[in-house]
Amino acid sequence: MSFNWSRSCRLRGERNIQLVYHKGTRVKAPRSALFFLPAEDLRVAISVSRKTGNAVVRNRQKRLAREFFRLFQQHFINPGWIMVVIYRPYDNLLDMTNELSEACEKAGLWACGLF
Repeated sequence: MSFNWSRSCRLRGERNIQLVYHKGTRVKAPRSALFFLPAEDLRVAISVSRKTGNAVVRNRQKRLAREFFRLFQQHFINPGWIMVVIYRPYDNLLDMTNELSEACEKAGLWACGLF
């Protein structure tokens, strides 16, 4: 089992991100939202609101979200394009893991009862 998270796993391009945002399924979490569009491979885009804080805080939130997807990429049963929009900052990886895993469960991206 590999825990690598390469650049090819990132959802890139304004057109692709807008496609997920407008045509994807939206699942809300208390501090973020997850947009999902079924596809053949797992790709993730992370967006952090400026209301979250300065650039240092926003970049930390992106690193935490990338770490979540890197650690749990093998648990996804339905691959697809995912866009995570973070509205308010998470204190640590555990808080983010709990909320995003519940959102992924609601979206049907992985099996229930993983955590």
